[in-house]
Amino acid sequence: MIISQERIAELLLLESPGWCRAGLTAPDERLRERAADELATLVYSHLDAPDPPCRDARQMMLPLQLCPVVQANEGSTALAAFSHRDGE
Repeated sequence: MIISQERIAELLLLESPGWCRAGLTAPDERLRERAADELATLVYSHLDAPDPPCRDARQMMLPLQLCPVVQANEGSTALAAFSHRDGE
């Protein structure tokens, strides 16, 4: 996959942790280096990532809702996601 300039900008501006963006301008050299390293790692990790699936405007999005699920064996509660239609 070839990563475009637009995708790099999106990763750096929208998907990177806030501390990294702020850390680039920090007065501490060590923090600036850590922030730059984190941003480089983020971009590098997306080089081999598959392209995101394209969205079809004709397909409706179903919202996911979380509901508690009690597991009989352990008695613990977990959260399960299901679409609105599943709950009907």
